[in-house]
Parts: sequence; C-alpha cells; structure tokens
Amino acid sequence: MTKKKINTKNKENNNKSPQKIASNESSNNQEKSKFFINSGVGDRPDQAIDIANLSDRHLLYEEAVQSPKSDVAFCSLLFHQLRHRKALIFKEDFSGTSILGTEWAKSDPERQSICVDLDSETLDWGRARHVEAAGAAADRVQLIQANVMDVKINTARKVDLIASFNYSVCLFHRRKEVLQYFKIAYDTLVDDGLLMCDLFGGYESTMNTVQFREFSKFRYIWRHDSFDAMKNSIKCSISFEFPDESSLPRAFTYDFRLWTIPEWRDMLLEAGFTEVRVWWRNERSAFVKDCNNDSHPLSKQNNDTKENNESTDDDGDDDEEVDDNKRKYLEKKRLKQMKHHINISQQKQPTNQSSEPDKYVEVQSIPQTPAWNVYVVALK
Repeated sequence: MTKKKINTKNKENNNKSPQKIASNESSNNQEKSKFFINSGVGDRPDQAIDIANLSDRHLLYEEAVQSPKSDVAFCSLLFHQLRHRKALIFKEDFSGTSILGTEWAKSDPERQSICVDLDSETLDWGRARHVEAAGAAADRVQLIQANVMDVKINTARKVDLIASFNYSVCLFHRRKEVLQYFKIAYDTLVDDGLLMCDLFGGYESTMNTVQFREFSKFRYIWRHDSFDAMKNSIKCSISFEFPDESSLPRAFTYDFRLWTIPEWRDMLLEAGFTEVRVWWRNERSAFVKDCNNDSHPLSKQNNDTKENNESTDDDGDDDEEVDDNKRKYLEKKRLKQMKHHINISQQKQPTNQSSEPDKYVEVQSIPQTPAWNVYVVALK
C-alpha cells in the first residue's frame, strides 16, 4: 500500500490531507489539526469547514503509511546483524518527502543521507518540512532531484545502505529496467553494502479489494482498482475520508508490476549481489473486503442486509439478528484464517522494534496466503 509522491516515471500523487473536528466545540477548536494548511480556520463553532480542501496530502500520507523512526531502527539493526558494524551513509531512492533520509541523519551525528526523487515539488516540500527543521543534521542530508537511474555516486563516497521502500521498484514494469536499477544500486554500494526493497503479493493482490485503516482525524483507504493478467500489473490508489464527509479520492495513484520474490532474486544475483534474504513484515490488523463480492465475510455492508435493515416486521428483525451473528462469525473465522496463514515456516531471527508493533522475521518460504509484504535484502 502510502506511501509521499514517489518518483521515476510512475507513482502519481494527486491530492491533499486531514483533521477531525469533533463535536466538543471549544476544546476541539483549540486543537488545530496538524493536517490543516490554514490553521486559522474553524475558530467559530458555526463556521463550515471542508476538511479535505484544507488538508495536505503529504502529511496525511506520512501519518498513514510511513514510520521513519521504526524503519531507521530496523535498517540499522539488520545492517549491524549482517555486517557487524554501524551503517553510516544511507541512500533513499524514490525518497518523496525525504522523511526517512532525514530521520537517518538525525539518528546519529556520524550519519549522512542522500535522498533521490524525480518530483521537485515533493522534494521542496520535504526540504521545508523535514530537512530545514532537522537542526545540525540538516547539513548531512543531500536532496537530489533526478531519476534514480541517472544518479552517479562519486567512487569516494559510496554508500553503506540503499533503501527503496513503498514498493517503488514495482513501478518498473520491464525486467531490463529492474535489472538495470539493481546494477546501479550494486555499483553505488561499498564492498559490504546492502540493498533493501519491499515487495507485496498474495492471492488477493490480483483482486479488486479495499483496505481501511482508521486514524483519529481521518480514514485511510487503500484500493486495488484493477488488475491486468496480460501484464501482471495492478493499479492501486490511496484515498482519505474525513469526519465532515469530505474526502480526497485517489490522492495517490500507482501502476505496479506484480513481481515475485524468485524473479527479484534472480535479477539481484545477476546484477552481482552474492546473497538475497527475505524478511516478512507482519500486517495482521488489515481489514480487507472484496469490492466485487457483496457476500464477502468481512463486508460491512451487504446489499441484502441493507434491505433487511429497512424491514420493520418482527420476522425481519429476527432474520437481521441471525444475519448479523452469521456475519460476525464469518468475520472471526476469516481473521483467524488470516492469522493462521501468517504463522509461516520460518527461520527464527526476529527483529523487534519497540516503537513498531509489527514483527520482522526472516523466512525461508511463504505458503499460499491472502497477502504478504516482505523486505528483500541483497548483500553485496
């Protein structure tokens, strides 16, 4: 799924971001949402507010999708675990607002980061919002507006670790593009450097599905809009909804190629990497429903149930109660099955983040499962 306007000819960002205006007028009017562009709006309880039009899409994205502190902690720990030293120079490809690269520089006074993105507007936003607010660390963050394929790093300043997150490599639809990117990454790394990319899949990845996540001031919606079996590509989008019923539909849109782990492994080894390892990123709390199937057990609103809800006779009420109980049972059963799928055969080497509820576990195999998200780690 958030993921920031991500660059290189592909990830499109479109809209803005949010705040929740609750019904406790005075207290909530004082708490201006950090997502508002104009924090002076809403001082009067009777003032009409369209939250969507006052929102910043980058802030929404960062709140819903990114966890830079956890990502830095995970990258640091994994690098130390595999290379037995501290990673210092970090390159964030498809960096968007560069929040991850900035957080990397802030995490240690010896650390430097290079953030590369194609979109100048997003980089400028990140420079003003994150880099300039980073204090002394700001001098150790370099922003480069360019295609990641065109950036050449000075031989004397090769990097320890490259991160290409938010499924960015899936923006490349052709094998030769992915292979070229992996070769460039290989040449950019020091002799014991690492490349980390994330990848998603599972049998639901080809289905039209919707995933909801509730935040205090908005709802995040991740959609699989369409799938093309001829190209093995999927179009996805991120939308936001607000308490005043305004929304930012398709604030970010993506056209991903659904690559597999074996395909990536073959290309990484062909590019020169000596070893490829995989870490599972657990996401058990996702609420997913099939948009094309009204009877999906996780569907909140079944059309037939809606009609039953409108019925006022006693028999209708009884049927509604039975249907509701059945829905709850099926929902629990489905969630239990999803949890079971995640108990995969694994080589136990968990990497826990105190600030991140997800567990990262190195895996040797992944069984058939509705959805999976992994970090593919290539060792030079």
